[in-house]
Amino acid sequence: MNSRILQNSENEFSDTGTYIIKQIVTNEFGCLDTAYNEIVIGSDFAIYIPSAFMPNSDGVNDFFFQKKLE
Repeated sequence: MNSRILQNSENEFSDTGTYIIKQIVTNEFGCLDTAYNEIVIGSDFAIYIPSAFMPNSDGVNDFFFQKKLE
């Protein structure tokens, strides 16, 4: 179980699966609230990253970027 005291935190999951996220917040008066959320990290995510690019302004392979495959 990871525990952090952060604003705008991020988390990286090393494997697919279902995870329960727990968030505890406190305001300046010491009042607490807790929220839970279930997230599913699936394995059907794929990206295409080209192995080469030629920035010659011909409209083909002019930029190096990655994109999600549909």
